[in-house]
Order: sequence, then structure tokens, then C-alpha cells
Amino acid sequence: NEGMVLFSVENETFNLSHDRIRQACREFIIGDDRDDLLIRISYVLRNVGQSPQTEWCLYVAVDHLNTIPPEKMDLGDLAKLNFDSSQIAKSRAANVKENELLREGMRCLESSD
Repeated sequence: NEGMVLFSVENETFNLSHDRIRQACREFIIGDDRDDLLIRISYVLRNVGQSPQTEWCLYVAVDHLNTIPPEKMDLGDLAKLNFDSSQIAKSRAANVKENELLREGMRCLESSD
């Protein structure tokens, strides 16, 4: 998928773009501002990730949202995003990630009670 992998000329390595977004947020923005920015980025990614060509955006959005403190999130919505993303992982035979997302979705449901 275009734009997901970035090449660093400086150290000749490849990084996933969502890892770079998270790293930038952690290094340059602190506290609640960081969480708010990741939530906004994730909202944009969710809106973009509505087609099979851009479904990776949903996958990246939920990955970011799972790092946000639970009290800042609608846990029912986050559970659904995790379950939807687990289906993307399943379709790509990413069984470890699928299980991780399913467990995270269940944790959200249990915490929302």
C-alpha cells in the first residue's frame, strides 16, 4: 500500500508511516495534547479508510487509538474498531495481529461496563 512504508536515507532503513506518526507525537508533543492529536489523526484515518484500497487507514487508526488512555475514549466504539480491524488482519493472514485486536476489543467491552 502506497505511503505505508517510508525509506530513511540517513540510516538506510524502512519504517511504517504510522510508527513515524506515533514517534513524532511522542517526541514533540507531550501529555494530553499528544493524545488529542492522535485521536484527531485517527478520526481522519477512519474517514479515509472506507474502501478496500484504503482499509489500511482503519488498521492504523485503531493502532493509534489503542495507545490512548481509556477514559478519553468511547470504549464501545473502540471495541468495534478493534473487531473491524481484526477482520482486516484475518483477511491478510496476520493471525497474531488478529488475536491482539480481538483481545483489545474484548478488553474495551469489559472496561465499558
